[in-house]
Amino acid sequence: MKKITFFLALVFSLAVFATAVQAQGDRSAPKHYYRNGKIVSIDKDASSVTFLSQKRRRTVFVDTETWIRKNGTEVSFAELALADKGIFKYEKTDSGQLSAIKIFVNTPFTTGKISKITTDTVRLRHRRKAQGFLINSTTIYRNKKEITLSELRIGDQAKIFYNKLETGGLLAHKIKATGRAVKHYRKQGRIVAIDADNNTIKFRPKKRMGRRNLTLRITGDTWIKKNGRTAIFAKLALADKGTFKYFKTKNNKLRALKVFVKTPFTTGKIGSTTTDTVTLKHRRKSRVFKIDHTKIRRNGKDVHLPALRPGDQAKIFYNKLRGGGLWARRIKASGAN
Repeated sequence: MKKITFFLALVFSLAVFATAVQAQGDRSAPKHYYRNGKIVSIDKDASSVTFLSQKRRRTVFVDTETWIRKNGTEVSFAELALADKGIFKYEKTDSGQLSAIKIFVNTPFTTGKISKITTDTVRLRHRRKAQGFLINSTTIYRNKKEITLSELRIGDQAKIFYNKLETGGLLAHKIKATGRAVKHYRKQGRIVAIDADNNTIKFRPKKRMGRRNLTLRITGDTWIKKNGRTAIFAKLALADKGTFKYFKTKNNKLRALKVFVKTPFTTGKIGSTTTDTVTLKHRRKSRVFKIDHTKIRRNGKDVHLPALRPGDQAKIFYNKLRGGGLWARRIKASGAN
């Protein structure tokens, strides 16, 4: 009986000891904390983030072990931004600092109606409150199509994803807007004026499309092609012919979407040549073209102006000069040797 009692007492003592050891181990393990909050400060030098949760600010330090996700995608510490909202999981270190374990955030957004548009800002009205957002490398969608800022319209319903700037103000990262479709116009014609200072061109539509000259503003989003190749604004020239696609802005200005043109040409027989001009006869009409850095080919060979002969059949690609007259860009001629 004494042996049984002793054995039971020994087992009970071991159980109590094991429980105490486990409890001591639990107390030594760091405790994890979860908080919902909004980023109000970022210190890149100290690799720390301060977030606001339940009217209290907490600063957590980020290291290589911290798991960071933004908008469902794993990102680096540098991609966190002011006003990001989400969940912060952290623990206290022996020194009392808060060490971040997980930071899962989303870019904040707001909704409302667009009430004002400038060259680099958008104002959104929600109920009786209005907010202004800076536009800088902002992705903009309208009716599920990617557009430029100029194609937004006052009154559009919009959802704006944004972050706060350290200097103050709000920066729009993405805008999703819906509204009445913007009408696009497409006309054929020829360029009659170019204003390089204001980045505008004036073209004259064909007779059946109206004879009033139209002025289009060229932007960085305008797609320009000349003679089948992508070109820049500086490559456009007077008398270029083609198709012009554009739309009206909120100020009833015309903004070019596409300018697809070709260098015009004419054919005929060479009547005469001088040191810097060529006269081309077509039926009963003669035209004089200025020769200046003109590419000339005769019978398939590159030649100089003196090699052209009166009576040669020629095809001359040309443009108008701003001071008047015609300039030959390229001449293709054929005739007897």
